Amino acid sequence: MDRPINKRRSAGIRRLHYWLIALTSALLLSACGGGEDAPPPPAPVPVVDMSPRLARPACGSNSPLTLFVINTARVDPAQLEKLVCTFYETYPAMSATLKTDAPKEVTYSFDDAPNQPPAWVAGGATVYYSTRYLAQVPKDVDVAVHELTHVIQGKLTGAMPSWIIEGTADWMRNLFGRYNLEIGWALSDSVAPSARYIDGYGTAAQFFNWVDKTHRQGRDPVAVALHLNALQGVNYNSSVWVTLTGKTLAELWSAYSGQPYMPAPSVGVSFYTEQNYQGPEVKLAKGRYDLKDLLWADISNDAIRSIRVPAGFKLTVYQHENFAGLSLTLQADTDTLLPAFDRAISSLLIE
Repeated sequence: MDRPINKRRSAGIRRLHYWLIALTSALLLSACGGGEDAPPPPAPVPVVDMSPRLARPACGSNSPLTLFVINTARVDPAQLEKLVCTFYETYPAMSATLKTDAPKEVTYSFDDAPNQPPAWVAGGATVYYSTRYLAQVPKDVDVAVHELTHVIQGKLTGAMPSWIIEGTADWMRNLFGRYNLEIGWALSDSVAPSARYIDGYGTAAQFFNWVDKTHRQGRDPVAVALHLNALQGVNYNSSVWVTLTGKTLAELWSAYSGQPYMPAPSVGVSFYTEQNYQGPEVKLAKGRYDLKDLLWADISNDAIRSIRVPAGFKLTVYQHENFAGLSLTLQADTDTLLPAFDRAISSLLIE
């Protein structure tokens, strides 16, 4: 005969059974990452090639140089090969042209960050390229020639004004660029009325070509001569143009551009690149001189170390361009500037 069912006990067993089922389901959902209240799985981390790897296609198979590439995932392979071959096929001749012992190991690094320039060198022997720019202007492979010039220039960048540095890089691109015609890049044959040699880049590069044609025939190009001068440890000053061409820089630019020649004033405040009134002298008349005006007058940024202020003149110097930063007013000769202004003047006012 069947035993009677204990309803209370049966109900307890059912509750235990349901509880075990619920617990098991929760554990399974947790392990699988499911459930309505479970946090979403983390987004996959993109794989980025950040370790340098050797780039040596057929164009560099016998080269004594070494090129590494970093973070190439977003670069078109065909475009990358052209950039790499530009290094192997032009860099030795570029180094020989500037007569500079250039680094034998160079790195290309590709950057996807927004608002970057097309390419740049931040010291050392690494050229950085904007992958966004390369995608927008895929034919501009010769941007590599411009930047590789900066690698070759190396420590010389501190011995010459930036307009010569950048002008030389475009001068080299004009000589060694392999794809300039494809992109329509060329130096201009005309000079805009507002152009100044301190604009650097193509403006300075074409000026160098004119100087070579009119004053340097049969000799090293002027860009090369300027670099050789810096290699000898001589910091740039505008008097070097007289040595190289027999003309002042102002006279050369006037003849090249057709702009009127502006001789230095006979009376004014005199600025020197060394203490105790040593180094080249640049004399300025009364007026306001922001950084671009000082550069145009052949006074490099943060170069002034001593000043002669004649009677009847008042000079106010500023640490930064746009007449900003600390200021100092002088009404007498100063053979040694205060430390805060020694090689730290970027704009000035002469009254």
